[in-house]
Amino acid sequence: MIKLNDMQNHFIRFLLCGKVEISNKEAATRWNQLGLSWLKPPFVVVKIAPVFSSVAFDKKDKSIFEYEQSVIKLLKREGLTFCTLIDEYNTIQVIISMENNDAVLDDVFIRIHEQLLILYGLDLFIGIGSRVDALEKLAISVADAHLMLAYKYQYADRGVVDIENIVRFQNNSNIGPSISFDRVIGCFQDWDLGRMQIRMNELVEEVRNRPNVSKTSIRRTLIELVVRILNVASYTGVDVDDVLEGKDPYYWILSQNHTEVITEWIMELSSQLILRMDTQIDHVEKDTVRQACEFIEEQLMDPGLGLDAISDRVSLSNAYFSQLFKNEIGIGVNNYITNHRVARGKYLLEKSELKMDDIARQCGFASTNYFNRTFKKITGMTPLQYRKSIKIEKK
Repeated sequence: MIKLNDMQNHFIRFLLCGKVEISNKEAATRWNQLGLSWLKPPFVVVKIAPVFSSVAFDKKDKSIFEYEQSVIKLLKREGLTFCTLIDEYNTIQVIISMENNDAVLDDVFIRIHEQLLILYGLDLFIGIGSRVDALEKLAISVADAHLMLAYKYQYADRGVVDIENIVRFQNNSNIGPSISFDRVIGCFQDWDLGRMQIRMNELVEEVRNRPNVSKTSIRRTLIELVVRILNVASYTGVDVDDVLEGKDPYYWILSQNHTEVITEWIMELSSQLILRMDTQIDHVEKDTVRQACEFIEEQLMDPGLGLDAISDRVSLSNAYFSQLFKNEIGIGVNNYITNHRVARGKYLLEKSELKMDDIARQCGFASTNYFNRTFKKITGMTPLQYRKSIKIEKK
């Protein structure tokens, strides 16, 4: 086990999330570039979920760190090749390389479960996901491990639930339900309706092939899907009630007898929402740039005015705001600021008798020399020459 650096940690989390599709070739290339080749397929993801609710709030972070360190020591003792990450629920996610590994994971984690109980006395469950043979499928294993934690009270053997020991979905896709669902949402968020149709068909088939599926299971899944899609659109400012035109998705979907009718309606709804989102986002972006320009005008005297301050003001990342501003205005933020400073300089040179030092300061230049150089670069003459030319013209 090697301690992960930030880039390795970020990429592994990206793979475990599974919302963005990536080919195994692309994943393997990045995996090797990041120096993770020591962790080889096939993989199994295990989720170790202690209950920290009894730990004082101000001691929780320390307890989580110490708990993870204990897990690492116990896994090393078992001779496993692995890495660990903490998820947003304070669950320890373990990615285990099963290459040349004949360990019976049930037995390994039952032992680890017992030792952790002795060490910490906290309630604890462990979910073991499916074995996958490629990096692009890591999200499947983590989804399965998460699903096992949901079955902890029905199937746990001494606190451990292994997906190999319970009834699997009857279809052979090996795609966990949360991954299939999230991939449909991901396609909608990417405005990729063609792929969304494919992913929704896959989701329907997955639900249809589950054991003991009821007649309303597909419809209820599609209801949940529509709710998520509407939430995404609503978050961008779209009036979803206006798009629905009074139709209640819940009752309408439950009243339909044919899945194809429902999926066609969802695709049409998604198309309309994307059109509204496009319009809304365009409006928001224009308003954001307008606010930024007003802020630049207000703060032009500040020599420190730049991308960082403006991005903070409009609550966007530097990279995103910089591209947005350039797309909308046609030039970069720094060039825009410089042009406005020179324009203000021209106005003051023409309308006032202020000294060059005072004009430079009021235009936000750090020094008079910098003001002179910048002014000449843009106008072709020094500020003094410009002032003289203006006086000659007036005569």
